[in-house]
Amino acid sequence: LINVQQAYAVYRWNTTSRTSTTETTTTRTCAVLPVVDTYVINMDDHPERYRSFLAHFSNLCGVEPSRLHRHSGVVATNTMYQTPWVKELIPGIKKNSSVRAGSLGLSLAHLTAWVKIRQSQGCMDNVDGDAYALVFEDDERPKQHFVEAVNQIVQIVASLPEEDRPDFINLNVLRTHGDVVAVLEDTPIRVRLLKVKKAKRKWRTGPTEKERGLHYNVWMSAYMVRCGAAQALVHYGGRYPDGAHIYDGVTPTFDRQMADALSDGDTPIKAWVVSPTDVISYHREGFDSRKQRDAEAAKSTAAVGGSAYEQDEA
Repeated sequence: LINVQQAYAVYRWNTTSRTSTTETTTTRTCAVLPVVDTYVINMDDHPERYRSFLAHFSNLCGVEPSRLHRHSGVVATNTMYQTPWVKELIPGIKKNSSVRAGSLGLSLAHLTAWVKIRQSQGCMDNVDGDAYALVFEDDERPKQHFVEAVNQIVQIVASLPEEDRPDFINLNVLRTHGDVVAVLEDTPIRVRLLKVKKAKRKWRTGPTEKERGLHYNVWMSAYMVRCGAAQALVHYGGRYPDGAHIYDGVTPTFDRQMADALSDGDTPIKAWVVSPTDVISYHREGFDSRKQRDAEAAKSTAAVGGSAYEQDEA
């Protein structure tokens, strides 16, 4: 893992007092974000959303904007099910998967980001594979204590035996669920790390709330991927549960797909989640590219006699 004990940076801001001409310099020392790289998923037709994220992210103490990379979202098309690279990532894709173009594009955006992480220089330089890369969707906003929280998380991971270290750490989920691993220190609100429970089951669907039947640990807007696990995440993310019910890229939506895969005792991938929701990073509600593209595709399909698609949980 990255040596976070020695990873510190000094940031300086110059501010001028309103009552004098004296210029004062404020020095703040903070831990550097302990990841090999950071990726932001952003659609090509909405560059303003990436600019907004970059402006927010660059103001956090401890981040290095030069290690922030924009990752293009995927616009799904009617012929995509025939494309070799798509079939490699989602072997179970069907001709009618494009009926939910936004959902298919979302799945492919995350899967291609993991491929990029696996092939990145930062991960290739990390021989033992225990470093992490960070992924955001462009409507997520990390809070001021985000960098310090991630440093504590990485230190906790480093203190564990290799077999107990998580492959995937979701930093902001809806309906958090799991066993407490640790509690972070010196945070404005109590932050808990939860280990996602794994159990073998007969059907693909993972644990849900009893009252409403909604999935635990959904959302994919801010998370960490262990370099050595990127290939396994690509495999199970694009195929789970395999066999007769292999994933088609759209049903369920990708955050539910991963919630199912990560909680299944038959998959080797291990996950943690941060609790409660929105505690170190928050999800901005507003324009949703996936839902818009799903609606447009459904409208187009309905015009030629197609069927409706599954209802969103969140």
